[in-house]
Formats: sequence, structure tokens, C-alpha cells
Amino acid sequence: MKAAVLGAYGAVGRRLAVEAATLGHAVTAVGRDGTRLSGVPAHDHLRLSMTDLAGVRRMAAAHDVVVNATGVEDSQLALASTEGGAAFMDISAERDYLGELSRLAPARPIAAGIGLAPGLTNLLAVAASGEGPLHIGIVAGIGEPHGDAARAWVWSVSGRQVTSGGTKQRVYRTARRFDVPGLGRRTLLRAGFGEQDQLATSLDRPVSTWLGFDPAWATALLAVAGIAPGAAAYLDRLSGPAATLLAQRDRWTVVVSDATSTRAWATGRREVDATATVAALCLERLATAPPGVYAADELARLDDLREGLSRAGIEVATNPSITENRKDPR
Repeated sequence: MKAAVLGAYGAVGRRLAVEAATLGHAVTAVGRDGTRLSGVPAHDHLRLSMTDLAGVRRMAAAHDVVVNATGVEDSQLALASTEGGAAFMDISAERDYLGELSRLAPARPIAAGIGLAPGLTNLLAVAASGEGPLHIGIVAGIGEPHGDAARAWVWSVSGRQVTSGGTKQRVYRTARRFDVPGLGRRTLLRAGFGEQDQLATSLDRPVSTWLGFDPAWATALLAVAGIAPGAAAYLDRLSGPAATLLAQRDRWTVVVSDATSTRAWATGRREVDATATVAALCLERLATAPPGVYAADELARLDDLREGLSRAGIEVATNPSITENRKDPR
């Protein structure tokens, strides 16, 4: 299968190109900067601007799947890719953009929000049976070498209003306690990841997302941004040196809980690697899906990816009494 990775020299794009090639796909690394592009290990390289939609259509015509790892959130890019004949995947976590993609009527399938969060979080949530609200907690290691777009997004959503189950809250202003494997009780802050809308629809139960950093004191930076969104840009700059000083703190953990207990969790090193792994494992499923717009839980089940996740060093656990509460998405 032929896969084109847009933004292939970025943090996620480079890793995704490697992961896809490891799975046997012929990868074309795509980007604007020819010099940076030449350093990406890939079957082929293509210099192309994402604003050249005619060029995107031509490129898509020669590939089975196009993956957007640029951080550019433009539904026209998705449409140009599918009009060219390729399936389209985006790793974005931005709620509004994922909602925009979900309203498209594409000629080829689109996967919206495929990575760690959203993505793996969706699969864990589907594996959590029961009733009532679900809460997805994400603990990110402060030493994680995030890409520029991902890091900027975390700070840009500070103070935004989010709604779950009819309750309105502001991002990073409300706290909730989670039992986090390996870290104990942690206070996480209300976040606005895109899966809470995807899952509220597919599971028919309220879903909320929460975010914190490891070490725990770094979560206070998010709290400050929630109260004073204007300070987010300064805190973003502060987080860079902190990541350098605490480079060894790159473990992430995702926890899915309900009102009574933790229902499922996953943990690994480097969110960038996890996002690339999940995206690569979903490529072939997307390419063979009928036209439509899919969230991760509509393409695969947790057990479908468990072996690949394990090879990537990602540990996944669910309560043995829990069974997945969705029909086969395919």
C-alpha cells in the first residue's frame, strides 16, 4: 500500500513514516522544505506546499492513503486528498476541526483524530463497559519532545468553554482526581480533546477529558493558563526549557474511569511515538473502509491493535470483567 505523509519531517511525521514502512507500506515523505525532507527515511520524497490543492490532488491520485501530520487544520486539504482518490487521515486533537471533518461527505474515507488522544483514548473508552459519564485522564511527561503544533495547541485552548453532559466548564479551570497507575492519585484539569464529542455520540454517554503533567507540580502551569489565558504564550515558552531539563520524564499514561473505578488504562514512553504507532496501525483499515468519516473506534477495536501496541512498548490494561460495548465497527 502507498501512503503519503504530509509534514514528514515533523516530530510525529518522521516517526510515522518509519512506522508505516516497518508495516510494509511504501511511504512518500511530503513537505515544503526540500532540505529537511531529504533527511526523512522514505521510499520517495515530494516537495509540496499544503496550500497547492491541485498539487495535493495529483499527489493523492498516486497513493492509497494521505496522512496529515503538518498541524495544518484545513478541511480543504482533506477534500483535495479524497477528490484525488486517496483516503485521508488527520492526527489533530482540535475539537472544532474534527467536528468540521465529521460533517464532510467525502468521496473516500476520512479518519479524524487518529493518534494517542484522540485515537487510543477512544479505543480504551469503548473497552470500558457500564453506564453513566466516562472521564478520560491524560498525564503527559513534561520532558516529552512535542512538535511545535501540538505544544501550541495545548496552550491555545486555555480558558475555552467545553460542554459534557450539559455541564459547561472552562479548559484548565476545573480539577478532578484520578488513580493513575504508577503515579498514584493525581489532580488533572478539564481539557478539550476531540474524542469527548466523538465518543459522546458513538457511546451515547457523556465523556469528558482531563489533562495533567508529570511531575505533578507542572500541572500548575496549566491552571495558571486556565485562569489567565493571555499568559499561555509565556507559559508555552517556559515549558520548552522545562522539557529540556526533565528530558527523562517522557512517560505518558491514559486512564479511563467512571464514577466508581478505573476501567482501562495505557502507558508508554513518548506521546509522539504513540501517536505515530496508532496512526500507522490504522492505515490499512482506513484504506479499505467505505467512504465516510471515522473516529478511531469506528475503524478498530482495542484488541485489533493490542499486538502492535505491545511491540511499540505500549502497555494496555482493562478490567478482566469488562467487555467491549460496541458492535463490530467494520
